[in-house]
Parts: sequence; structure tokens; C-alpha cells
Amino acid sequence: AQMGVGMLFLKYSRDNEREADALGVEYACKTGYDGGEMASFFETLERMNPESDRSGLPSWFSTHPNPVDRQKKVLEMAEDWKKKLGEDAWKIGAESYLRQIDGLVYGEDPRQGYAEGDVFYHPELRFAFPVPKGWNLQNTPAVVQMVSEKNDAAVLFRISQAASAQEGAKEFASQGGVTVLRDGRTRVSGLRAHFLISRGNTQKGVIQILSHFIEMEGKVFAFHGFTAVGNFKAYADTFHRVEGGFRELTDPKRIHVQPDRIRVRETRREAGLKEALTVLRVPNEELEKTALLNGRRLEERVPSKTLLKVIERGGEKR
Repeated sequence: AQMGVGMLFLKYSRDNEREADALGVEYACKTGYDGGEMASFFETLERMNPESDRSGLPSWFSTHPNPVDRQKKVLEMAEDWKKKLGEDAWKIGAESYLRQIDGLVYGEDPRQGYAEGDVFYHPELRFAFPVPKGWNLQNTPAVVQMVSEKNDAAVLFRISQAASAQEGAKEFASQGGVTVLRDGRTRVSGLRAHFLISRGNTQKGVIQILSHFIEMEGKVFAFHGFTAVGNFKAYADTFHRVEGGFRELTDPKRIHVQPDRIRVRETRREAGLKEALTVLRVPNEELEKTALLNGRRLEERVPSKTLLKVIERGGEKR
């Protein structure tokens, strides 16, 4: 039954992917651009994950159509639109595009939070707290989620809309299905706070929750560590260590981190791509990845004045 439901969603996803490809080619061609250029993106996807559809499973058992199939179809659709529109010249606009993305943040922006050495730092909001060793952390604009290795416990962290720690605790306690066992005022790293130990009903049974609401710089930060009632004693120390370890971030080195950025550089002379990237000070271990980033291969030759994307690591100058 689960597989049947899953297949319905996979089909829906694939159908929408194909429609998106078709519309992308149509819109590009109708505005004078060569829609066939989109095919190179799928070639890059295939190079990034060459085994993605060779695992022994049929290609239709995938959330997305096979990149090779999409590449072929895009080229066919582009040719059809070119014939329909009857134009002789088609724009690509690679140089103007590259000029526009020079300086774009590459990957996650550490200014919005990053984990390092079992600590989560948030430079913009100036706070830090411990991350349990081995736990999986996911950082989104709305919540930081940490999940245990066994997937049987979690800690959620977010900014509360409450005006005070006590008010935040009161609002949480008033939610349906939550029974408060203990609560009271406390201090966390010298900051005014309120804690709650409660139980809540879920579809998978009753969970026990340790919550802390902490006031800092006019904001209220909320932690909720939870697990099944029977596991709470085993995880209580971990919850206390994470939530009680919240503190103001004052280390300038942690505050003034910078994100990696895409930098667009121009080659000075004709050369092989590997040589050109080496001249642009791309480390050996990043050459293949940078070639992929440019939709090229290390062995191909590039003319002089070719624009190439390289990654500038945070704090570095290239």
C-alpha cells in the first residue's frame, strides 16, 4: 500500500518535471534564447551522479526523470520550437548571466547559522548553543532541528513570538494535548528564562518534553527537547546540556564569518581548463568540482577571455 501511494506521488512529480522542462524550452525560445542550452544542465546532473539510475532499479522508480532522458527530450523540443518560430539567430547570453551572478553566495550562508565543533553559532543573532555529538542538525530560517542517531529523540529551537520567557511558557502550556508536570523561573547563562517539563499526546504515543524559554536582546528563544516517556530519563541530561548551554555569542572570529561566494574570472590566454583553473588558484582537490560548476571538462581547451566561475572561500581573496 505504501509503495502504491508512493508511486502515485512519483508519477505526479515526474509529470510536473516534464511540464516544467517543456515550458522552460518554450519560454526561452519565444523570447529569442536557444532553449536547447538547457540540455547542458542535465548533462552536468548526470556527471554529478553517474550511478543515480544504474542501481538495478528501473529508471521510472525515481522522483525525477532520468537526466539523460530529459537532456534528449529538451534538445528535441528546442528543435521543434526553432522550426515553428523560424528564426535564424538565437541568443545564449552566457556572459551577461555570469556577470550578474558574480559575488553570489555559494552554499549555505554561515551568517544565518552554522555548526562547527559540536556547537551551533548564529552570527546575525549573536547566540550559540551545544549540539549533541553524532546528532543530525538541520538549520532552516524558521527552526533548528537536531535529531538523535537512533531517531528516537529531538531538540527543536526557534524564536518565540512571546513578549517574555514566562509568557512563552504559558502559551506553550495552553496548547491542547500538553500536560505540564513542572515549571518555573530559572537562569540560563545569566539570562532570564522559564522552563517547563510537560507531556504531550502524539499519533505514536505520549512524549515527554523539556522546554526552555530564554530572553536575550529583546527576543525570546525557545527550546523543546522531546522523546517517548520511557526514554526521557536517558535523554534528560542531553536536553539540559543543549538548552542550558545557550549563551550570547561574543567571539569576533565566530561573529565575522563570511560565506563562500561565486567569483567570475577571465582567462588571460588559451589553455586547457585544468591549467586555466590552476592559474586562477583553484586547489587541486577542487578542480573537478569547479569544472562541473562551469559545465565543462578538465581536458577541454578554453580560449582567452573566457569567463569562468570559481569559488571564493569565506575570508579568502582570489
